Amino acid sequence: MSQAVPVQQQAAEAQPAPGPIDHTKKLPSFDYMTMMRQVALQGGKSYWAQMREMYELKLGPGKIAPVEYFYYGLFEDTLSREQKRAFVGTNLRAEVNAALLDREFFGIGKDKIAFYAFAAGMGLPIPRTRALYHPTRGLAGAARLDRIEALAAFLRDGANTPFFSKPANLTASVGVASVERYHAEDDTLEMTNGARFPVMRFVEEADRYFEGGYLFQERLTAHAALRPLAGPQLSTIRFMVLADEGSAPRILRATWRAPSGEHAADVMWRGNMMAALNVETGVIARVVRGRGLDRAEIETHPNTRAQLFGAVMPHWPELCALALNAARSVPQLMLTGWDIALAEGGPAVIELEPDGGDPAVTQLASGQGLLDGAYGAFLERRRALLRGK
Repeated sequence: MSQAVPVQQQAAEAQPAPGPIDHTKKLPSFDYMTMMRQVALQGGKSYWAQMREMYELKLGPGKIAPVEYFYYGLFEDTLSREQKRAFVGTNLRAEVNAALLDREFFGIGKDKIAFYAFAAGMGLPIPRTRALYHPTRGLAGAARLDRIEALAAFLRDGANTPFFSKPANLTASVGVASVERYHAEDDTLEMTNGARFPVMRFVEEADRYFEGGYLFQERLTAHAALRPLAGPQLSTIRFMVLADEGSAPRILRATWRAPSGEHAADVMWRGNMMAALNVETGVIARVVRGRGLDRAEIETHPNTRAQLFGAVMPHWPELCALALNAARSVPQLMLTGWDIALAEGGPAVIELEPDGGDPAVTQLASGQGLLDGAYGAFLERRRALLRGK
């Protein structure tokens, strides 16, 4: 008679073994009753007080959803009522996008093939694309891979490694891979973390992105001046830039995704940190890891042990100048977000967020809502103009 397998073991066995490409985004799981119970126990705020506050913020100027109430830690009474109302929720972001965005140029930001072609034409420094896996499209200077055999041959050419690869039409680092080298003796690819996978396993996983396009780029490493702070892994700074009504662009917020461990990308949900930067000086003003009740402020880097709080981002004037120059290249977009890396060869534009990017990036890092300041004033001006039409 066969022995029963515990439910936990069945669940573990049902999980697919990790492969060379990371296809999933690990979103936080919020059970409202559990979260409300924790807030009540740890902070003494009653269930009724939490529900009343969630309802008020949902109807408030930031249109904060109940999940965002916990995500941002807005249950904490160290924040005033007005400070909580200054946070921007995803519902408000969607409203702003529907009313204010230039749809054509919004598409350029969401289509990485179009963006890299555009950025190259504008003379912006970008990572070199070595190849594009797509049935019909191509990029200047990149190998065109339009069938599985061509992709496999590209991967088996040792001259093409190391590389960083990603889907052309997805965000939040879904579908990325970082490959170190090819091993001909067993036909495997070695990932940056040391794991090895057969070439055809990589081909099989990359093929799911064929219709939207899959990019293979040179793998950049951190600039020598940045390595003492966070090690050799590449990281990006999100610059939120505003250029309203033909005015010169200005940087509203700057947030460094501070890498930790050996994650494939620097986004926060992978376990990395977020650091709010002083726009004028590049000084690290606050570093956080985690969200909601799991959020913690960090002062030293967990791997390098370097002091992060109060440190100055190297080459800050150069980084800011690139963000402003990039924003000038798309005058059709009033609010933009630029992910810029301080790489070994100098600053490089990695991606464009055509609506300034997810407000969570800066709001989690700084602990401050976007509506309190220039962003809020911009929205009010635009709404007044729309009402006048």
